[in-house]
Amino acid sequence: MIKFSLIVVGTEITQGYSRDTNSRVLAQALTVRGFEAHTIIKVPDSVALISQSINYLRRYSKILILTGGLGSTHDDVTREALSKALGRKLELRDELKIRMERLIPKGADNDMFLKQAYLPAGAKAILPEQGSAPGIIIEDEGRLIFALPGVPREMKAMLETVIKRIQTKFPRQPEQKQRIIKVFGAGEPLVAKEIDSIIKEYKDLDFTILAGIEEIKLIISLFAADGSYPAGRLEEAKKRITEVLGEVVFGFGDISLEQVVGDDLKRRNIKLFVAESCTGGLLSQKITAVSGSSEYFLGGVVSYSNQIKVDLLNVSPAVLEEYGAVSKEVAVEMAAGARAVSQADLALSITGIAGPGGGTSEKPVGLVFMAISDSNRTETRRFDFSGSRDAVRCQAAQSALNIIRLYLKKL
Repeated sequence: MIKFSLIVVGTEITQGYSRDTNSRVLAQALTVRGFEAHTIIKVPDSVALISQSINYLRRYSKILILTGGLGSTHDDVTREALSKALGRKLELRDELKIRMERLIPKGADNDMFLKQAYLPAGAKAILPEQGSAPGIIIEDEGRLIFALPGVPREMKAMLETVIKRIQTKFPRQPEQKQRIIKVFGAGEPLVAKEIDSIIKEYKDLDFTILAGIEEIKLIISLFAADGSYPAGRLEEAKKRITEVLGEVVFGFGDISLEQVVGDDLKRRNIKLFVAESCTGGLLSQKITAVSGSSEYFLGGVVSYSNQIKVDLLNVSPAVLEEYGAVSKEVAVEMAAGARAVSQADLALSITGIAGPGGGTSEKPVGLVFMAISDSNRTETRRFDFSGSRDAVRCQAAQSALNIIRLYLKKL
């Protein structure tokens, strides 16, 4: 298989101030097309370190992609590093200079901005659809070297051009086929245990488990060397896993849990309203991230204080006094009040302790109660989440979506 390597450039990344997402996008795009990752490294904005990395990796990879360091500031030095590593002088390209002169921001250093018009000798430019920095393509003794902007949206805008150039140079790679199963409501160890016998049975397939707070993603992969593949094997394994895991499987492919819930609410013509306390509107944010959510989501109340719970949701002061805001009883009253105030078909409430303070021995940080209510019944759930404040809030919002999903399945 043809190997590729990636160099992520940026001191802000190596020092931990910014997160690298570009290498994930690039690696996935190349892997599914049959190319094999050799090395992925991150380097600071140093001409010496970038050029050393280029010269090391070009020994082992037919495809080398750098991302970052192509802008107009003093620390954007990727083009200089390419020049040094490959022994190619930087040349001013008149067509790029004309383009750059039209884009110079008011008050900018003109000479610094125009350095984006310089490319290593023999290189070709990828004109940017977003931003100002051109990408770079270099043929290097049978290899392809690319330099792409570090801003994710600018990099992604050039990705199609990069893939087409790679596939022209290296055609007929063994294409990777995949099936993706989305899971929520079971931990990674349990999922791994449940599907272990299936993994051992399908030795011709690759199985990957990617666990996160919002979901577990099971990826079943198969490389087809001759362009054909036994699709039945992938589908069969997918079906077997889905049957074994049962209701914790919420979808397939790229679909999110909020999309699944939204599709079901829309299909059933059910209107939803929510009342959130510890999640502070995060559940509403997730729901409304889906295009068209106004068809089924009426809105929500962030009832952070007890007074708001009483005034807007008609929670009984006596219940608050006896059981406390973080309790099953208050969650029930919040859900009932939310449905009454909105006239929604379905309402869900969340109340809990996100931390890091506020917990006690009886009600520790991470304790969350939820209630879901329609005109016929109300159900409650207790959760004991762990992790940081953000982690507790995220787990709570995602669990709330899953409660709605499972509730709708019973209708």
